[in-house]
This record gives sequence, C-alpha cells and structure tokens, in this order.
Amino acid sequence: MVEYEIIEIKESKLIQQVIEVQRLAWQRDDYSLVPPTILRALATHGGKIFGAVTPEQQLIGYVLGFPALSIVDSSKGDKFLYFHSHQIGVIPAFQNFGVGTALKAKQREYCLKMKFPVLTWTYDPLVSTNSQVNFKHLNTISRTYHTDYYGPRNDAYNAQLPTDRMEVELWLIPSIESSLLALKDKILGNVQDQDVSDLWHFNDDPLPSLESVTIDENIESYFIPIPGDFLIAKKSDFEKLLKWRLIIREVYKKLIEKKFVCIDFWRSRDPEIPSTLVWTTSPVFERVSPKFLQIN
Repeated sequence: MVEYEIIEIKESKLIQQVIEVQRLAWQRDDYSLVPPTILRALATHGGKIFGAVTPEQQLIGYVLGFPALSIVDSSKGDKFLYFHSHQIGVIPAFQNFGVGTALKAKQREYCLKMKFPVLTWTYDPLVSTNSQVNFKHLNTISRTYHTDYYGPRNDAYNAQLPTDRMEVELWLIPSIESSLLALKDKILGNVQDQDVSDLWHFNDDPLPSLESVTIDENIESYFIPIPGDFLIAKKSDFEKLLKWRLIIREVYKKLIEKKFVCIDFWRSRDPEIPSTLVWTTSPVFERVSPKFLQIN
C-alpha cells in the first residue's frame, strides 16, 4: 500500500521533482526532458500539472496537460477547444499501485469541471499494457496515427525504434460516452477466437512476428494483434519488433483511410493468441466529430 495524495503542482520545488520523475520513469537523458522553465510556464498559463505526493513530500508521479485548439476550417474560422495530456509518469518503484490511474482520474475530473468535450493523448500502440488501460479501462477511441511522432530519441524506451504514436480521444459528453460503450458491447459480445485468428498469418518463431493482415472490405471489425510485452520483445529481438512497427503502421493507416476507428482492447483466454486492438466503423463516429463542437 502506497500512501499519497494528488495535488496541483505550480511551485518550483515540486517542478524540480518532476524532472527527476521524468529521468527515472523513462531513463531519459537531459536532452529529452521537458525543462523546468517550460513546466513552470505551463503550470501558470493554462496548463495543469497534477502530482502524486507522499506524506514525506516526495513526488512519485505526475500528469501534465494543457488546453489545445483544433482548427476545423481556417477559411471560416471554425475551431474547437479541447484538453491534451502530454505526459504521465510514475517512478518505477511506485508503479502497479494505481498511481497512474489516480492521476488520470484527477485530470479527467478537472476536464469535466472545465467542460472540455474531449481529452486526448498519445501512446505507443505496440505497448499492450497501455492499450489495455486506454481502451478497456478508460474507454478511449483512436482514429489518428502519427508516424515517428517525436523523431529519434535516445532514452532506453525509444532508442533506435521509430516513435510512432496513436492519438486517443476520451470523450466526456455523456451521450457520446454511452453510445461508444454500447458499440463496444455489441461488437465484443460474441467474439470467438476463430473469428479473430483467421485474419492473421504468423511465422513459427517464439515471439510471433506479424507477417500480414488480411483486409477484407466486407468485414466490419478487425482484431489486429500486438506484441505481448514491448520491453521484453525489444531486448530479445529488436529487428522483429521493428517489423511489427512497420506493418502495424501500414495496417492502421489503411484502416483509418477507410474511416475505421480503434475502439477496444481484446485478449483471448488462449495464451497462443496475441492481444489485439479492435477496429470498426459505425455511424456513431459521425457524431464524435469536431464539426459538432465548433466555437465562435
């Protein structure tokens, strides 16, 4: 049991601790860190940093975000305001104790209070644990894929691998939330292993390498496999993980072009079948669109 409270971070003393959490959480060099001057400016000019602090005033995790503006049509001045979460990090010794979940809940609570319609963030789609949290527990959707989003990075997590990211959307409008949950229940209600595995082709290596994904325009939903443990896969066979990255990039972009949206994470009870991300298309997504959220 870890004792902590979630507080807003504005003061320089705690901001300096954010720097140390960045180093420990991602094993980053100084070049990759968000500097304290930027953190201070964000914290005092519209951005929000929430931190998990122990009774001894040690910062063990934080989440950082800021209001963002999406231009729908620049010629007409159409735009909408939302909130983007840039980072969430927890010191390794305090991970798996619900600290990250509590930080995300606080950020969501703030966005609801400020009436932001949607909260967005990016993550690595090859990391199954983050996929599970984002889609299964937080009920996000994704329809945006960024190729090598941050460019080359030298930290232990990203080194040598293109920094592709999926952008997820957590909608905070009750009617949209309920529509998305109903759609997930409908698609996943009667899924069978055979329905899923027929769409893939794998080789016989211990770490499955996605060889190809069959895309059939008559299929309404796709279950696309991802590696089980990103860091183990990266250490055991980097070339194979890179192949996953490039094939997943191609498949996701094709699905997005065809107006498919990633809505869930699915895991079979059969350990031989990898975890998957679930993609589908539906009229529901026409309502989940910036054009309905314009501000003047």
